[in-house]
Amino acid sequence: MGRAEISPEGRTILLVEILDAPAAREDEEDDVVMYLEDLGSPFVASDLVRTIRAGDSPGLAQRCTESLGGIWARPVT
Repeated sequence: MGRAEISPEGRTILLVEILDAPAAREDEEDDVVMYLEDLGSPFVASDLVRTIRAGDSPGLAQRCTESLGGIWARPVT
């Protein structure tokens, strides 16, 4: 039996939940931030900004800032 595909919206929600999880490891957070940049929706940008403002981890805030910059640098189509 094949695996069910997850919609981009569903994937985004799951990734944000991982990013928000207090028990998430640093390597998981790195992967999530990278994948969120690729998805780049307004919801993603909002969550990255929220994570930056929370300031719980300077390293995570830096990675979120870089991903947010990548989202904003994309040409509008």
